[in-house]
Amino acid sequence: MAMLMSQYPAISHTFFLAEVLGLRREGFHVETVSINPPDRPLHALPVAEAEEARTTKYLKTGLAAQMLRVAGIVLRHPVVVLRGVAASMRYGAWDLGLQAWGLAYLAEGLLLGDWMRRRKLDHLHIHFGSSVATVGYLGAKAWKIPYSMTMHGPNEYFDMRAYRLLTKFSAAEFVISISDFGRWNAMFLLPSHQWHKVRVCRLGIYPEKFESAARPQPGEDRELHLLCVGRLVPDKGQRILLRAVKALHQQGMRFRLTLVGRGSEREALEQYARAHQLPVTFTGALDHDTTLALVQTADVFVLPSFAEGIPIALMEAMAARVPCVSTTACGIPELIRHGEEGLLVPPGDEALLSEALRRLLLDEALRAQLGEAGRRRVLADYNLEENIPRKARLLEELLADARHRQRSGA
Repeated sequence: MAMLMSQYPAISHTFFLAEVLGLRREGFHVETVSINPPDRPLHALPVAEAEEARTTKYLKTGLAAQMLRVAGIVLRHPVVVLRGVAASMRYGAWDLGLQAWGLAYLAEGLLLGDWMRRRKLDHLHIHFGSSVATVGYLGAKAWKIPYSMTMHGPNEYFDMRAYRLLTKFSAAEFVISISDFGRWNAMFLLPSHQWHKVRVCRLGIYPEKFESAARPQPGEDRELHLLCVGRLVPDKGQRILLRAVKALHQQGMRFRLTLVGRGSEREALEQYARAHQLPVTFTGALDHDTTLALVQTADVFVLPSFAEGIPIALMEAMAARVPCVSTTACGIPELIRHGEEGLLVPPGDEALLSEALRRLLLDEALRAQLGEAGRRRVLADYNLEENIPRKARLLEELLADARHRQRSGA
């Protein structure tokens, strides 16, 4: 099986690595292919990621070389190319701009299919439904390769028409969602006779990494540490967070906030923090191990997002017994039940976010209670030791069904 991702390895997508390595341990033959190269130089990658980068097929390796390879495919496989062009035209419908983009994506899809043919890989599995799935869809149509998808975050569902999700889902052998939120969105989109192809299989983490995590000692008279990990972009909600902690700061509460991540909002967020003299540290992007070490120093983890799937960052904080404050957006309430494993507020409500943080900063017993409950929740439902074998069995079942349909012509 070939597994297609937009960028692999990547700091913000560590769950790809966990899934690939886990499925291989379960006996799956998985070869990875990425449209873009890693987000860091090879020498800066952790050992496991560097090993993956060395064996991953990258489709973008320089425009001139790419075009030469595509030209070779055109000469050797004209029928394949014509099928791909026809699929691209249908994909773009009457949108000339989308048709032009479709031809660009088709070029990468042709490279993808040619690589799969040479590697003798007979099934393509695509992560995410955005442009990476457009490449996979067009490549699969051109080369007549069966494909499937895993849907993670909610962003594609916010603009289903632009991403042509109905087209992609309808042609897929099956669609796996990491959340019920994703499942019912896919079912909403598909005709009822295709609902059977949508299945849920949750992601997770390896909680044993946090088994002996050192927690801040109770009863200490000290400045409490708030931590937020995520890309510094508008939909992650850090502007709302800074306004919320500004209110706490004005009330004279003792705390410090660390923001981990990079993105387009960083300069504006730093300016706001400086203007209001807020106790905020911006670390930039950190590697996964450094981030996990920082999580274990936190008293409260906060993720004020407007849109999420089921965030790995929250799972890791919960596994480390760090009480969490987040929002009711999308799949988050499937992980955290308000008042049981953490506190949830409506996205964008800075007053309620400030009050939830204030409540935890003032109540040491509540922090401990939610921290323990959060860890139990992750152990019960988001443990990769159980979820990877579960996904392996699900993939075996779905792939066997797909191959049976292909043989029978159904």
